[in-house]
Amino acid sequence: MTKLKTKKMTKNLNQEFPENMVYVDMPKDYDPIFAVSACFCKFEDTFLFLKRSSHKPYGDTWSLPAGKIEKDETPLQTVIRETFEETMLQLRKDNVFLLKKVYVRYPTFDFDYYMFKTELTDEPDIQLNDEHQDFQFVKLEQAIVFNLIPGESECIKLVHDKLV
Repeated sequence: MTKLKTKKMTKNLNQEFPENMVYVDMPKDYDPIFAVSACFCKFEDTFLFLKRSSHKPYGDTWSLPAGKIEKDETPLQTVIRETFEETMLQLRKDNVFLLKKVYVRYPTFDFDYYMFKTELTDEPDIQLNDEHQDFQFVKLEQAIVFNLIPGESECIKLVHDKLV
């Protein structure tokens, strides 16, 4: 089992989260209750991050366009659907590539996390749905200091070299 860094608790959203909750190899007693697909949408040398609406779980945190995989849906289909639903950005499946699947362990549940990437050739016209209140295209180094959804900074660090 490959685990990142040491176990240390950080406070986020009134819940204790381990500093390291993302695993490259499946941890012992891992029992995922769902799976999520997310996309690093690159435009020039920046990436799209979305700020979750205050009323949503983990509200006011930043994340990639992402969402839960529905029954009979592939991770690729999910990332294309979710990115469109959240931003009105239509991805082409021939331009979306899987970077890595990781195993995420929150304090009360586990889930699979698929990370994809795409390169945008034209400046996108982002139109947010009600799940998000803001967006920014930023360099990965800038995103790391955002108030990210728990585990997102670990994921960025894992695939950083495949993105820049």
